[in-house]
Amino acid sequence: GVAYGMAASRCAACGSDRASSSCTHCRGTTYCGTRCMQAHWPVHKLVCGLLPQAGAGARAGERDGTPRGPADCAHARACGETAPAGGRSAMQQSPGLRELLNASCQAEAEEVWETQEAAGEASQLPRLHALIASEIATEAEYTNLASCIQSICKQWRAPPEHSLVSWYAAGKELREKVTTLLREFVQVIEGAGPFVAYADGPVRAVRCRATVIEQPTRLPPGEHLRRLLELVPDADTSWVLLSDDDSLWHPGRTAFFRNFARQVPGPDKCAATVAPLLAQPTSAEAAADESFASPLVVNKMLQQRHPAVVVKQELVDISQYCVRRSLLAAFFETQRRAVLEHELCLTRVLSFVARDHKARCLQVAPEQLAAPDGGGAPMWMIFCRRPDLLPRAASSVEAPAPDMQRAGEVLEAAGFAGGGAGLRRRVEQLVLRRWGGSDAREAAEAALDSFGAGPLPSPLLPLAEDLAKEAREAFGVEG
Repeated sequence: GVAYGMAASRCAACGSDRASSSCTHCRGTTYCGTRCMQAHWPVHKLVCGLLPQAGAGARAGERDGTPRGPADCAHARACGETAPAGGRSAMQQSPGLRELLNASCQAEAEEVWETQEAAGEASQLPRLHALIASEIATEAEYTNLASCIQSICKQWRAPPEHSLVSWYAAGKELREKVTTLLREFVQVIEGAGPFVAYADGPVRAVRCRATVIEQPTRLPPGEHLRRLLELVPDADTSWVLLSDDDSLWHPGRTAFFRNFARQVPGPDKCAATVAPLLAQPTSAEAAADESFASPLVVNKMLQQRHPAVVVKQELVDISQYCVRRSLLAAFFETQRRAVLEHELCLTRVLSFVARDHKARCLQVAPEQLAAPDGGGAPMWMIFCRRPDLLPRAASSVEAPAPDMQRAGEVLEAAGFAGGGAGLRRRVEQLVLRRWGGSDAREAAEAALDSFGAGPLPSPLLPLAEDLAKEAREAFGVEG
């Protein structure tokens, strides 16, 4: 096993306290000899370069000059280092990663780009494509989109090779602000020249680009996604990262998934990779009251054990996955139009990837991302602002859909803005599962529990009872 809780003098492979050498790439993980180092490489390579070097304490600037303190990354205990006081708010970086963030690194990246002569190898490397659907109707939504975009620009290594944004903004003022934001995003991604993407190998640098498409009207999330996916090359090397427009990316997200995708077997054995840790607010009140402005803020709150934010080891959101383009294309080819046009389409995407193709999803061991014993925060990959992420759904048994228009009319007649909205969302989850064809016994049980979780206004009771009856008949749930 991996001795993450041990001191730097212990071997990460066998646990021996006679470690005398370290990883030749990151210099942060110690081993008792070459044999252990080679045996541990299949595990260590997923996080190599995201580890701190022992004794690394000097500060260095980010791309924008913001001070960056020494590391307190999820993997600090792999080398026995803890961050000194005052550095707790910073995200973990090794010296090698910090070098990528200063001006001299850009010259290095350009030199690597010009001198790397491995076109054959380069064509086989994974290429990350970030797909983001954004619909902005308020200043708060614009602010969250800006935070999301900045978190993509400030990745430790190269951002996705291709970032694609499909967007719509309500109102002239918001439209102008979003247009300016995304124009600057393109300039940052495409104007910086090559980025260093890998710590080693014959091909280390990549060029990145961004595509921004304004839509003339609102679109369902599935339609945004379908239009963006058409712009992604149909190749085994094309991998897709999905993200809500208000999520925050951990600075190591692209480096992690790029390294992970480089090591996996072919499409017949691996169609998706997944990191199991997700950060989110603990409640709707916390989401509304706290300013989750950046990944650094989230990490600082986690390190301070702030009650407003938590990291969960659950697979509940599609943004936790990096999916082959071919698998997403198969989703759009097989799903009914009613599912693709539904506002909860991404819930069905998650079901399609996580349940229907579970055998081809490879997950990194949670221990690789865990927080150090001495404090700090785990490597959570993505921060989702929604505290009530939708549960996963399965899909195998067909069932007819209830009349959602009737449900909407009853809810609107009730005028129950708070609980009614929550109930409608749960109802729609159940309906979407059934439209997609589902044997989601656990999901049905959860839906039924939610109907009985609290008092409902009298106009909603018949609807809840009817849906509970339909759920029992469709899924065989007792009670």
